[in-house]
Amino acid sequence: MILESKQVAENVAGLLNSYAEGKNASTEVVKSQVMALIFSNVPSLDQAVASYRINCDDFLAKTIAVKGMPTRTIIGGSTGEIVSSSGRSVADNFQKLLPLIKKCHASCIENYRTQAKICFEKYVSDINQLIDQFLAEVPRTAKERAPYIARIKREIRYFSKWNQLFYTHKAMSFPSEVEYIFIMSGEPLAAVWEYSSLDEECEFPPDMDHKQRDGRVYAVRRNWAEAKSLMVVGSDGYIDEIDRPHQETGCMCHLHWLYSISDLPEEMLTAKGKASLEKSTTTQVGASTPPRATKKPSAPVARKSWLSRLFSKS
Repeated sequence: MILESKQVAENVAGLLNSYAEGKNASTEVVKSQVMALIFSNVPSLDQAVASYRINCDDFLAKTIAVKGMPTRTIIGGSTGEIVSSSGRSVADNFQKLLPLIKKCHASCIENYRTQAKICFEKYVSDINQLIDQFLAEVPRTAKERAPYIARIKREIRYFSKWNQLFYTHKAMSFPSEVEYIFIMSGEPLAAVWEYSSLDEECEFPPDMDHKQRDGRVYAVRRNWAEAKSLMVVGSDGYIDEIDRPHQETGCMCHLHWLYSISDLPEEMLTAKGKASLEKSTTTQVGASTPPRATKKPSAPVARKSWLSRLFSKS
Protein backbone atom coordinates (compact mmCIF):
# COMPACT_ATOMS: atom_id res chain seq x y z
CA MET A 1 0.00 0.00 0.00
CA ILE A 2 1.30 3.46 -0.95
CA LEU A 3 1.00 5.91 1.91
CA GLU A 4 0.40 9.64 1.54
CA SER A 5 3.27 11.91 2.58
CA LYS A 6 1.37 13.13 5.65
CA GLN A 7 0.81 9.56 6.84
CA VAL A 8 4.44 8.67 6.17
CA ALA A 9 5.55 11.66 8.24
CA GLU A 10 3.27 10.61 11.11
CA ASN A 11 4.54 7.02 11.01
CA VAL A 12 8.15 8.21 11.07
CA ALA A 13 7.35 10.47 14.02
CA GLY A 14 5.85 7.47 15.83
CA LEU A 15 8.99 5.40 15.27
CA LEU A 16 11.27 8.18 16.48
CA ASN A 17 9.18 8.84 19.58
CA SER A 18 9.15 5.13 20.40
CA TYR A 19 12.92 5.01 20.00
CA ALA A 20 13.33 8.05 22.24
CA GLU A 21 11.21 6.34 24.91
CA GLY A 22 13.35 3.21 24.75
CA LYS A 23 10.75 1.00 23.08
CA ASN A 24 12.87 0.04 20.05
CA ALA A 25 15.72 -2.44 20.02
CA SER A 26 18.52 -0.78 18.05
CA THR A 27 19.50 2.39 16.25
CA GLU A 28 20.26 0.46 13.05
CA VAL A 29 16.82 -1.13 12.93
CA VAL A 30 15.03 2.17 13.57
CA LYS A 31 17.11 3.99 10.96
CA SER A 32 16.36 1.29 8.40
CA GLN A 33 12.62 1.39 9.15
CA VAL A 34 12.51 5.18 9.02
CA MET A 35 14.33 5.44 5.68
CA ALA A 36 12.21 2.66 4.16
CA LEU A 37 9.08 4.57 5.13
CA ILE A 38 10.39 7.83 3.71
CA PHE A 39 11.42 6.33 0.36
CA SER A 40 8.11 4.49 0.03
CA ASN A 41 6.52 7.79 -0.99
CA VAL A 42 9.38 9.47 -2.88
CA PRO A 43 9.53 9.50 -6.72
CA SER A 44 12.78 8.06 -8.02
CA LEU A 45 15.20 9.92 -10.27
CA ASP A 46 14.14 7.75 -13.22
CA GLN A 47 10.47 8.58 -12.59
CA ALA A 48 11.26 12.30 -12.48
CA VAL A 49 13.19 12.14 -15.76
CA ALA A 50 10.45 10.07 -17.39
CA SER A 51 7.88 12.69 -16.43
CA TYR A 52 10.06 15.47 -17.87
CA ARG A 53 10.54 13.47 -21.07
CA ILE A 54 6.76 13.16 -21.51
CA ASN A 55 6.40 16.95 -21.24
CA CYS A 56 9.24 17.49 -23.73
CA ASP A 57 7.73 14.96 -26.14
CA ASP A 58 4.40 16.75 -25.95
CA PHE A 59 6.00 20.14 -26.64
CA LEU A 60 8.02 18.70 -29.52
CA ALA A 61 4.89 17.20 -31.08
CA LYS A 62 3.08 20.53 -30.88
CA THR A 63 6.09 22.36 -32.30
CA ILE A 64 6.20 20.01 -35.28
CA ALA A 65 2.45 20.27 -35.79
CA VAL A 66 2.43 24.09 -36.05
CA LYS A 67 5.99 24.48 -37.45
CA GLY A 68 6.97 27.03 -34.84
CA MET A 69 6.60 27.97 -31.17
CA PRO A 70 3.22 26.51 -30.12
CA THR A 71 0.94 29.14 -28.59
CA ARG A 72 -2.67 28.71 -27.52
CA THR A 73 -5.03 31.37 -28.84
CA ILE A 74 -6.87 33.55 -26.33
CA ILE A 75 -10.22 32.65 -27.85
CA GLY A 76 -11.35 29.39 -26.32
CA GLY A 77 -9.33 29.70 -23.12
CA SER A 78 -7.58 26.46 -22.11
CA THR A 79 -9.17 24.70 -25.08
CA GLY A 80 -8.22 27.35 -27.64
CA GLU A 81 -6.50 26.41 -30.87
CA ILE A 82 -2.71 25.98 -30.74
CA VAL A 83 -0.94 28.02 -33.40
CA SER A 84 2.61 29.08 -34.21
CA SER A 85 3.90 32.40 -32.91
CA SER A 86 7.14 32.19 -34.90
CA GLY A 87 6.08 33.61 -38.26
CA ARG A 88 6.25 32.48 -41.88
CA SER A 89 10.05 32.48 -42.12
CA VAL A 90 10.40 29.80 -39.42
CA ALA A 91 7.61 27.74 -40.99
CA ASP A 92 9.27 27.87 -44.41
CA ASN A 93 12.61 26.71 -42.98
CA PHE A 94 11.20 24.36 -40.36
CA GLN A 95 12.41 21.11 -41.91
CA LYS A 96 15.99 22.45 -41.91
CA LEU A 97 15.66 23.41 -38.24
CA LEU A 98 13.99 20.19 -37.10
CA PRO A 99 17.23 18.15 -36.74
CA LEU A 100 18.59 20.85 -34.40
CA ILE A 101 15.37 20.79 -32.39
CA LYS A 102 15.49 17.00 -32.01
CA LYS A 103 19.14 17.16 -30.98
CA CYS A 104 18.20 19.81 -28.43
CA HIS A 105 15.34 17.59 -27.19
CA ALA A 106 17.81 14.82 -26.33
CA SER A 107 20.36 17.13 -24.71
CA CYS A 108 17.72 18.83 -22.55
CA ILE A 109 16.55 15.49 -21.18
CA GLU A 110 20.11 14.44 -20.40
CA ASN A 111 20.81 17.80 -18.78
CA TYR A 112 17.63 17.45 -16.72
CA ARG A 113 18.80 14.07 -15.45
CA THR A 114 22.17 15.50 -14.42
CA GLN A 115 20.68 18.46 -12.56
CA ALA A 116 17.83 16.43 -11.04
CA LYS A 117 20.35 13.89 -9.73
CA ILE A 118 22.17 16.65 -7.85
CA CYS A 119 18.87 17.85 -6.42
CA PHE A 120 17.74 14.35 -5.41
CA GLU A 121 21.04 13.47 -3.75
CA LYS A 122 21.00 16.70 -1.78
CA TYR A 123 17.54 15.86 -0.46
CA VAL A 124 18.70 12.36 0.53
CA SER A 125 21.76 13.80 2.27
CA ASP A 126 19.70 16.37 4.17
CA ILE A 127 17.07 13.91 5.41
CA ASN A 128 19.76 11.38 6.38
CA GLN A 129 21.57 14.04 8.37
CA LEU A 130 18.41 15.02 10.24
CA ILE A 131 17.58 11.42 11.16
CA ASP A 132 21.17 10.64 12.20
CA GLN A 133 21.34 13.73 14.41
CA PHE A 134 18.11 12.76 16.15
CA LEU A 135 19.23 9.17 16.75
CA ALA A 136 22.67 10.25 17.96
CA GLU A 137 21.40 12.89 20.41
CA VAL A 138 17.85 11.94 21.34
CA PRO A 139 15.97 14.73 23.15
CA ARG A 140 14.91 13.41 26.53
CA THR A 141 11.43 14.84 26.89
CA ALA A 142 8.45 14.95 24.53
CA LYS A 143 8.52 18.74 24.71
CA GLU A 144 12.15 18.83 23.59
CA ARG A 145 11.51 16.31 20.81
CA ALA A 146 8.46 18.08 19.36
CA PRO A 147 10.19 20.85 17.34
CA TYR A 148 12.87 18.47 16.06
CA ILE A 149 10.35 15.88 14.90
CA ALA A 150 8.20 18.65 13.39
CA ARG A 151 11.17 19.68 11.25
CA ILE A 152 11.75 16.09 10.14
CA LYS A 153 8.07 15.73 9.20
CA ARG A 154 8.25 18.96 7.18
CA GLU A 155 11.33 17.75 5.30
CA ILE A 156 9.63 14.42 4.57
CA ARG A 157 6.68 16.21 2.98
CA TYR A 158 9.03 18.34 0.86
CA PHE A 159 11.03 15.29 -0.17
CA SER A 160 7.88 13.47 -1.29
CA LYS A 161 7.30 16.12 -3.96
CA TRP A 162 10.89 16.95 -4.86
CA ASN A 163 10.30 16.12 -8.53
CA GLN A 164 7.41 18.60 -8.78
CA LEU A 165 9.40 21.34 -7.06
CA PHE A 166 12.39 20.75 -9.30
CA TYR A 167 10.35 20.59 -12.51
CA THR A 168 8.75 23.96 -11.73
CA HIS A 169 12.16 25.55 -12.20
CA LYS A 170 13.03 23.56 -15.33
CA ALA A 171 9.68 23.62 -17.14
CA MET A 172 10.90 26.24 -19.64
CA SER A 173 14.28 24.66 -20.35
CA PHE A 174 13.30 22.83 -23.55
CA PRO A 175 10.89 25.48 -24.90
CA SER A 176 13.52 28.19 -24.39
CA GLU A 177 16.09 26.14 -26.32
CA VAL A 178 13.65 25.64 -29.19
CA GLU A 179 12.89 29.36 -29.21
CA TYR A 180 16.64 30.07 -29.34
CA ILE A 181 16.95 27.95 -32.49
CA PHE A 182 14.12 29.88 -34.13
CA ILE A 183 15.60 33.23 -33.09
CA MET A 184 19.02 32.31 -34.49
CA SER A 185 17.39 31.55 -37.84
CA GLY A 186 16.29 35.20 -37.93
CA GLU A 187 19.94 36.37 -37.84
CA PRO A 188 20.04 38.63 -34.76
CA LEU A 189 23.19 40.62 -34.03
CA ALA A 190 23.27 40.53 -30.25
CA ALA A 191 21.23 39.98 -27.11
CA VAL A 192 20.74 42.13 -24.02
CA TRP A 193 20.48 40.22 -20.74
CA GLU A 194 17.38 41.13 -18.73
CA TYR A 195 17.61 40.04 -15.11
CA SER A 196 14.62 38.63 -13.24
CA SER A 197 14.26 39.08 -9.48
CA LEU A 198 12.68 35.61 -9.40
CA ASP A 199 16.25 34.28 -9.45
CA GLU A 200 16.63 35.35 -5.84
CA GLU A 201 13.16 34.29 -4.74
CA CYS A 202 13.14 30.73 -6.05
CA GLU A 203 14.17 27.66 -4.08
CA PHE A 204 16.82 26.75 -6.64
CA PRO A 205 19.01 29.87 -7.09
CA PRO A 206 21.64 29.74 -9.89
CA ASP A 207 25.34 29.33 -9.12
CA MET A 208 26.08 32.69 -10.73
CA ASP A 209 24.58 35.97 -9.57
CA HIS A 210 22.77 36.90 -12.76
CA LYS A 211 21.99 40.36 -11.45
CA GLN A 212 25.53 41.25 -12.53
CA ARG A 213 24.59 40.41 -16.13
CA ASP A 214 21.63 42.77 -16.28
CA GLY A 215 22.02 45.09 -19.28
CA ARG A 216 25.07 43.33 -20.67
CA VAL A 217 25.17 42.97 -24.46
CA TYR A 218 26.36 39.66 -25.91
CA ALA A 219 27.16 39.43 -29.62
CA VAL A 220 25.99 36.60 -31.86
CA ARG A 221 29.02 34.93 -33.36
CA ARG A 222 29.48 35.19 -37.15
CA ASN A 223 26.40 37.36 -37.68
CA TRP A 224 25.90 39.27 -40.94
CA ALA A 225 27.04 42.64 -39.55
CA GLU A 226 30.23 41.10 -38.18
CA ALA A 227 30.86 39.46 -41.56
CA LYS A 228 30.54 42.88 -43.23
CA SER A 229 32.89 44.48 -40.67
CA LEU A 230 30.12 46.75 -39.40
CA MET A 231 30.51 45.56 -35.82
CA VAL A 232 32.85 43.72 -33.48
CA VAL A 233 32.23 41.70 -30.36
CA GLY A 234 31.99 43.88 -27.25
CA SER A 235 33.69 43.45 -23.88
CA ASP A 236 30.89 41.14 -22.72
CA GLY A 237 31.77 38.54 -25.35
CA TYR A 238 29.56 36.21 -27.36
CA ILE A 239 26.23 34.74 -26.30
CA ASP A 240 27.51 31.21 -26.97
CA GLU A 241 30.22 31.68 -24.32
CA ILE A 242 27.78 31.78 -21.40
CA ASP A 243 24.82 29.81 -20.14
CA ARG A 244 21.60 31.31 -21.45
CA PRO A 245 18.41 31.99 -19.47
CA HIS A 246 16.66 28.81 -18.24
CA GLN A 247 19.72 26.64 -18.86
CA GLU A 248 20.92 26.88 -15.29
CA THR A 249 18.57 25.62 -12.60
CA GLY A 250 16.69 28.52 -11.05
CA CYS A 251 17.39 31.07 -13.79
CA MET A 252 14.28 33.05 -14.74
CA CYS A 253 16.04 35.78 -16.77
CA HIS A 254 15.33 36.78 -20.38
CA LEU A 255 17.17 37.97 -23.48
CA HIS A 256 16.17 40.99 -25.56
CA TRP A 257 17.40 40.48 -29.12
CA LEU A 258 18.93 43.19 -31.32
CA TYR A 259 18.63 42.99 -35.10
CA SER A 260 19.92 46.39 -36.27
CA ILE A 261 23.34 48.00 -35.89
CA SER A 262 21.52 51.14 -34.74
CA ASP A 263 20.60 49.27 -31.54
CA LEU A 264 24.17 48.27 -30.70
CA PRO A 265 26.35 49.98 -28.06
CA GLU A 266 28.94 52.43 -29.38
CA GLU A 267 31.86 50.13 -28.54
CA MET A 268 30.52 47.38 -30.81
CA LEU A 269 30.36 49.57 -33.93
CA THR A 270 33.36 49.75 -36.25
CA ALA A 271 34.28 52.91 -38.17
CA LYS A 272 32.57 51.34 -41.16
CA GLY A 273 29.50 50.58 -39.07
CA LYS A 274 29.29 54.13 -37.74
CA ALA A 275 29.68 55.55 -41.24
CA SER A 276 26.94 53.27 -42.52
CA LEU A 277 24.67 54.29 -39.68
CA GLU A 278 25.32 58.01 -40.21
CA LYS A 279 24.68 57.65 -43.93
CA SER A 280 21.36 55.89 -43.39
CA THR A 281 20.15 58.44 -40.84
CA THR A 282 21.05 61.46 -42.96
CA THR A 283 18.99 60.12 -45.85
CA GLN A 284 15.87 60.07 -43.68
CA VAL A 285 14.24 63.46 -43.24
CA GLY A 286 13.50 64.08 -39.61
CA ALA A 287 14.77 60.66 -38.64
CA SER A 288 16.44 60.21 -35.28
CA THR A 289 18.86 57.51 -34.23
CA PRO A 290 17.10 54.85 -32.13
CA PRO A 291 18.35 54.52 -28.56
CA ARG A 292 21.21 52.08 -28.25
CA ALA A 293 21.47 49.31 -25.74
CA THR A 294 23.04 50.34 -22.47
CA LYS A 295 25.62 48.29 -20.66
CA LYS A 296 26.65 47.73 -17.11
CA PRO A 297 30.41 47.29 -16.83
CA SER A 298 30.59 45.06 -13.77
CA ALA A 299 31.74 41.50 -14.42
CA PRO A 300 29.72 38.47 -13.31
CA VAL A 301 30.52 37.63 -9.72
CA ALA A 302 30.24 34.07 -8.44
CA ARG A 303 28.21 33.78 -5.28
CA LYS A 304 27.55 31.02 -2.80
CA SER A 305 26.66 27.82 -4.66
CA TRP A 306 22.96 27.02 -4.90
CA LEU A 307 23.76 23.52 -3.66
CA SER A 308 24.59 24.83 -0.21
CA ARG A 309 21.26 26.64 -0.09
CA LEU A 310 19.16 24.09 -1.96
CA PHE A 311 15.89 23.35 -0.22
CA SER A 312 16.74 25.56 2.77
CA LYS A 313 13.67 26.41 4.83
CA SER A 314 13.25 29.43 7.04
